[in-house]
Amino acid sequence: MLSRDIKIAPPPSTSSWVDDWETRESLKYLRNPAPLISKYAYAGVTPEYSRAFAWNHSYRFFRARWNDLAEAGIDDPLYLQASAELVAYLASFGMYGVHTHLMTVNKTVFVPILHSLVAHARDLHVTCGRGSYSATDVQELIDRVRNALRAINAEANLQLAVTDTLISKILHGTLACMPAFDSHVRSGISIFNRLSPDILSLTSSTALPTDLERSLAPLYDWACRQDVQAELQRIGATFAPFVDSDGKVLPYPTMRIVDQVFWALGSHMDKLRAEASHIQVSSSER
Repeated sequence: MLSRDIKIAPPPSTSSWVDDWETRESLKYLRNPAPLISKYAYAGVTPEYSRAFAWNHSYRFFRARWNDLAEAGIDDPLYLQASAELVAYLASFGMYGVHTHLMTVNKTVFVPILHSLVAHARDLHVTCGRGSYSATDVQELIDRVRNALRAINAEANLQLAVTDTLISKILHGTLACMPAFDSHVRSGISIFNRLSPDILSLTSSTALPTDLERSLAPLYDWACRQDVQAELQRIGATFAPFVDSDGKVLPYPTMRIVDQVFWALGSHMDKLRAEASHIQVSSSER
């Protein structure tokens, strides 16, 4: 996948200078993603204190207490604890900006959302920590979270932004069943898809989705390929260890690794584009 499937090919003759260097930098990253994932995920901070570990804390809690949550009622204090863990993760990754309206509420707003999610997952026989998820099940969970957000908006007269980013981050921080579709992940997937026709042998029908309106099936089909799985696990093994609530070191979930691969690619290329734009503007002003 990230290294083995990539075949070096010259850029099309019609490529602009921008396409040329973006292709070159993207391919350089995809051949060896681990160093830049570490750079952007930990940002020079000791991993255990980094914001990346906010996901570890959230997922560790839900992995350990999922069955308890499935048995607990909505008024059980466990749901307040679960909401606090989720909020800490969401806040660490920028979801408490003014545009989301999350700063106008407290953690209890997530209690009915999490209760609805856990109940529907139980009906689907979906649990936290399983090896893989089907696109069909995940789509149902997306719909359930979206509807729960809309319901709390209507019930409590709120204006929470019901976005792909928030929905996917909730599912990423609880079940790790999908990547979080924030701007950097979407950018990374778009770059990956753009390289695909000639280099990665994907077609328009198998291009990976960049939003929740498209079928998620190509993403899961791609991530479950044996060669892709092997490469993702190799990359995941370079992350700071994920330790469960019993102190056991476990492999990272596939979709956490997918998230980090595309998030780092998008972050890196967005940064390079901004720098290139600045250089071009500065040159034009001389």
